[in-house]
Amino acid sequence: MSLQNYFREHDAVLDPLGARVAAIPLDPFIYNQKLVDEINYFAKAYFQLVEFVTQNYDQFRDILRYEDNLDKLLLDCPDYPNNVVLARSDIFLSKKGIKMVETNCDSPGGNEESYHLEKIFATYFPNAINGAKTEHRIDNALEALMISYQQQKQQKGLTDIKDKPRIALIEWEEDIKRIKGELDVFINEARKRGYDCDLITPQSIEFRNNEAYNDNRPIDLIYRRIVLQSLPSHMPDGYDFARRLNDCKTAVVNPLSSKKGSSKQIMVLLTDEIFQDRFPDDLSESLDIVRKVIPKTKSLKFLGEQSEFLKEVQRNRTEYVLKEANSYSSMGVFIGADLTQDEWDFRMKQSLGKDFVVQEKIDLPSMRINMYDQRNHRQISEDLIYNINPYIFLGKFAGFYFRASQDNLTSFKRGLKATVLPCFQQN
Repeated sequence: MSLQNYFREHDAVLDPLGARVAAIPLDPFIYNQKLVDEINYFAKAYFQLVEFVTQNYDQFRDILRYEDNLDKLLLDCPDYPNNVVLARSDIFLSKKGIKMVETNCDSPGGNEESYHLEKIFATYFPNAINGAKTEHRIDNALEALMISYQQQKQQKGLTDIKDKPRIALIEWEEDIKRIKGELDVFINEARKRGYDCDLITPQSIEFRNNEAYNDNRPIDLIYRRIVLQSLPSHMPDGYDFARRLNDCKTAVVNPLSSKKGSSKQIMVLLTDEIFQDRFPDDLSESLDIVRKVIPKTKSLKFLGEQSEFLKEVQRNRTEYVLKEANSYSSMGVFIGADLTQDEWDFRMKQSLGKDFVVQEKIDLPSMRINMYDQRNHRQISEDLIYNINPYIFLGKFAGFYFRASQDNLTSFKRGLKATVLPCFQQN
C-alpha cells in the first residue's frame, strides 16, 4: 500500500481544508502497561481531589475566583456523582518521572483525531507497531457518556432512561467547518453502535416541555464540545442558555459543573500546603501523590509587590512559567526562558493581583520524529518537544494524545514543525 494513499486518508478527515499545521506522522508512540499504571495511580488521586473541589465549590471559589457572571452560573450548577466525566491532562515524561502541568476538565478535544490516526497508521504501517494494540477510544467515550447520562437522569428523578439515547454533539459553526472530519468520526462510529447521533450548533437548540429540541426532535444527551466560557461571546444570552440546559431534562456531558475544576488555580490548591486544611484527612494521601507529579504552583492573585516569592520569580525567570488561570489551549502561557528579562518583568507586573499562576518549570523531553510535510511535499525528521496528554474518563486512563512541536508549549504555530502521533500499547 502506497504512502500517497495514507496521506490521502489522513487529509480526507483531518485536513480537508488544507490548513492543518500538524505534519502527517510517520512514527508511532509505543507505550507499555507500566506507564498506564502510573497514569492511573496519579489520575485516581487527582480526580478524587478535583471532584471534592467541584462538589464543594463554595468553599474554594475565593481561590478559583472566576469572573462574576461565570461564578454565579457555577454556584447554580447542579452537582452529580461525577462532575468531571471527560478530561485530558497535559503530562510530560520528564527525567524526574511524569509531570502534569494542567488538566482540561471542561471540553477536551483530539480523541477522534487520535482514533483516526491510529486506525489508518495500523493499516499502512503494521510492521512499525509490531502487534501493539490501540485503545478503544470511541467505546471508552460512549461508556463514560452513558454512565453520566444515567447519573443525571436519576438525580433529576426521571425514569425514562434509554439504552440508546439520542446524542447531539454541540459545536460552534466556525469550529464545525474546521474540524468536521474529526467530529464525523465520533458520529459515524456512534451510529454504527446503534445511536441516533447528530452534530448541531447551540443556536439551533430550542426548549419545549422542559427538554432540549433540535429539528423538531427531543435530544436525550448533549455531548458538549464547546468550552463553557465561550458562550457569552457567541450568544447574547449565553449563560442564560446554560441555565436552561442545567434545568431541563436533557443530560449534558461534560456537565457544566465540570468547569469548577478547570481553573489552573486548582493546582495552587493542591500543591501549596497552606491550603492543606481545606481538604479532609482522608484525602491527605491523594494530596501527597499529586504533589509528586504537579510542579509547585502559586497564585498571583494574592501576592504583593514586596512578596519574597515574587522577587524570587523575577530574579530566576528561567525556572518559572506564567499562566493565565482560565485561558485554554496554549493561550496566556509565558515561559520565562523564552522571554527577555524586561519582557518577563512586564508580564509579571501586568499579572500581579490578577487571575494568573506561576508554576515551576520542568525539564521538557524531546525525541526525533519522522513526518511528512504536506505543504512542501517532503519527508522530514526533526527533534521535537513532546507531551503525552492522557485522556481520563471517569477517573481512568482512556488513551493518549501525543503532541510534539518545535515550540516549548508543544503548540501548533504556523512556521514551526509539529505533529500528532498515533499511540499503541505493547502486548
